[in-house]
Amino acid sequence: MDDNSSIKFTNKEFANLRHLLDNEVEELLPIDQGNDELIGVIRQRWCFRRGIGFFAIRKWQTENKFYELEQIKDWKAKKNIHIAKLIAAEMYQFVTKTFNSLAGFSVTSAPKHKTGFANLIAQELAKLLNIDYIIMFEQKIEPNAKRSIFGDRPPINLIAQVDKVLFIDDVVTTGRTLEMCRQLVEGTFIPLIWLYDDTPVI
Repeated sequence: MDDNSSIKFTNKEFANLRHLLDNEVEELLPIDQGNDELIGVIRQRWCFRRGIGFFAIRKWQTENKFYELEQIKDWKAKKNIHIAKLIAAEMYQFVTKTFNSLAGFSVTSAPKHKTGFANLIAQELAKLLNIDYIIMFEQKIEPNAKRSIFGDRPPINLIAQVDKVLFIDDVVTTGRTLEMCRQLVEGTFIPLIWLYDDTPVI
């Protein structure tokens, strides 16, 4: 991620989204102190991974990252719907305070890998926004493959196409999933990530 504001504002994708925004601010201010049940720190901003821009809600707390990593693995493994609803509510606050309108948009999510946690969040957000949730991506998962939740991902296939989509994922680390999904979408694609890692990708 690059913190240079000129890069953020001259990025083509961000420029194409500016007509949807209420404010043209370099960094979006926190809505509130957040929910004590959640991890990370609220730091809403326009970020990059693999050259793809995305809106982010929170970042890892560097000093607590090991604990936070284990915590989110546990939430994902248990498909914790309570936490998914809390995350969706935080995203809802961000979306409704940031965008003028999402008319004509649908909500989608990163493809289900092991837990489908991003799907749960996206479905809850779609309910709050009163817009359609659509499954756009799929991954063929080998049932006996031994991959960690944050491990390598198999190829992603596009199974539906829409003109305007709000793309939801719970975590971005290397940005590989985000990159693969973005390459498949022809229309307007607004990525919204709940938790990101601002450590440079080597």
